[in-house]
Amino acid sequence: MNKKNLGQFWSFALIMFYLFGFRYIEPWIIPPVQAWIESTGVWAGFSYFLAGLVATVIAPISLGPINVVLQKGFGFWTSFFIFYCFITVGQIINFGISRKFGSSLVHKFFPFLEHDPIFGWLRNNLNRKIPDLFLIYCGMGGEILAYLLGLSKVKFSHFLLVILITNLLNSWLFVSRNLAIGDNVMFTFYSILSLALSMVPILVVFRKEMSGFWINLKRVLSEGAKLEVDFKQSKKDFQNGKLSQLEFDTIEDNYKQTTDKAMHDLFYSKKS
Repeated sequence: MNKKNLGQFWSFALIMFYLFGFRYIEPWIIPPVQAWIESTGVWAGFSYFLAGLVATVIAPISLGPINVVLQKGFGFWTSFFIFYCFITVGQIINFGISRKFGSSLVHKFFPFLEHDPIFGWLRNNLNRKIPDLFLIYCGMGGEILAYLLGLSKVKFSHFLLVILITNLLNSWLFVSRNLAIGDNVMFTFYSILSLALSMVPILVVFRKEMSGFWINLKRVLSEGAKLEVDFKQSKKDFQNGKLSQLEFDTIEDNYKQTTDKAMHDLFYSKKS
């Protein structure tokens, strides 16, 4: 199982746990957490803020179920306030780091991103007007987007205005969904609402690009299927001794280059 499939498996497993498993352990977990919060006082909230801030700045880290347990322990309004504060402050830090050091860090630690078509397309298309930027942040949100915006030409003042407002909606939705875990109807409702609020704004912002994108997507998928068949046949020929190592290496290099070009053309028109 590759990393992508493993990530999908854990995401699915977590959703199943939220839907069918959490309710059975909630009576055993939440009361001790609430007791800890009451005994610790303001330091409990500060600890949650600090942990959330670290998880926001170091983007691959995720509090995951810890968010659920703590937010159920704190209750809606306290959780909403803490969550809003740490994601907003964290995203400001992310933007600043990326704006100051982003290009050099990408070049040094993530050079593959410099030629990644999806990364490049996002970076070049995030420089929108304020209304579009609001919709992009409502749809995509998060710490990764803050890093991408830092690499783009978006003004910090515009970025700050957008996150101060959109994070109100994102925080309300995130906390409401977490507190609904254990109630399958409400959890499903907030999950569907979250998906809708993610997809619709992006479709509105990039509506002009969508027609060309779908045409390119169909072409890339068709060409990709043929390339995949040809490459698998070449791999079999190599294993059966019909191709030398040098010949197979050349075919493999051509396959990768053609695939990369197809992905590039999916996000960039030939005019650009």
